[in-house]
Amino acid sequence: MDSQIVFFCGTVVALAIGAFILWGPSSHRRRKPGYIVGLVNVGNSCFINTLLQTLASCSHLIDWLSSQKRIPGSLADAVCTTIMVLNGQQPIEGEYYTPSIVLKALKLHGWVISAGEQDAHELFHIIISALKDEVQATSFMSPLLYDKFDSLSLSLPSLGGFLFKRLTLAHLLDNYVSTETVKGVECEGCSQDQKCSRAIKSTAVKTLAFGKLPKCLCFHIQRTTWQPNGEAVKRYDHVEFPEFLSMDPYTFSQVYKRKTLCELGHSAQEGTKDGINERLSSSHARIRHLYRLVAVIVHTGGVQSGHFITYRRAPFREHCWYYASDHDVRESSLQEAMQACAYMLFYTKLSNNKSSSGPAVHS
Repeated sequence: MDSQIVFFCGTVVALAIGAFILWGPSSHRRRKPGYIVGLVNVGNSCFINTLLQTLASCSHLIDWLSSQKRIPGSLADAVCTTIMVLNGQQPIEGEYYTPSIVLKALKLHGWVISAGEQDAHELFHIIISALKDEVQATSFMSPLLYDKFDSLSLSLPSLGGFLFKRLTLAHLLDNYVSTETVKGVECEGCSQDQKCSRAIKSTAVKTLAFGKLPKCLCFHIQRTTWQPNGEAVKRYDHVEFPEFLSMDPYTFSQVYKRKTLCELGHSAQEGTKDGINERLSSSHARIRHLYRLVAVIVHTGGVQSGHFITYRRAPFREHCWYYASDHDVRESSLQEAMQACAYMLFYTKLSNNKSSSGPAVHS
């Protein structure tokens, strides 16, 4: 009798184990949309992980990648796959993901990333450049990537002028398009026998004259400065930045279309005393180029070494924010992100129907 019970119990256990192997839970885990997956650091690869987490919050890039024909081995396919994993749209084994396919695709483009300390801003340009190369090399990919991304490097003002003042993104943008004295330069507003002594900086001319802004806009805050002795030091100034940002003051909007570049050059500084907030004080003004913050990259540490982390908006729950540091991912908030010492800021453009009324814009 006892032997029969033992045999019966053994049979039940064997059947249970077999059923678990055949029909038990899969090691591939599909997370709910909006859940952010962490990334494995394979050795000083936080700059890669932080940028991939950021790109996974840029809806316009996601739409473009999703619309492309998937070409195995291409960087577009690797980035698209990684973004889907990060946003919980594709199952993976284990808790975290290793973005080895992105590294392999970059290597095929000739980019060899060393094991030392690297820069997320430089990698941003490498990835965008490589994606554009793929667009040019194949007829299967849409060229619409060219209006998706652009980046502006903004310098911090000298310490003497802002040591005890509130520093905002508006200050940096105003400085970016501020006028400077350039001798012997003619502009459309000058008479033929007169030369204007003030002209807009060449970088600003391109921004203002074309009025063509990308769907995703990256602001790089230059935090490395050089001492008189040649030593590089890092600036830790806190730069306040808004959730909603209007770029209208820095483009040829409807208001400025009839003005010449010379008139813009003379009036650029006059209307920027209080930055973005003052120029958007009227709630009735139509905002044509309204952007919303989707990610903040922070660099901790000094010039020679440190660590990159990301604050990013959840892809399917736009009011939810996450903190991502390699595999460490936790829920965060917009307030926490806006208190960070930003190194890179990522904004995506809102559609015209959303921007016509325009939410309150804070500087």
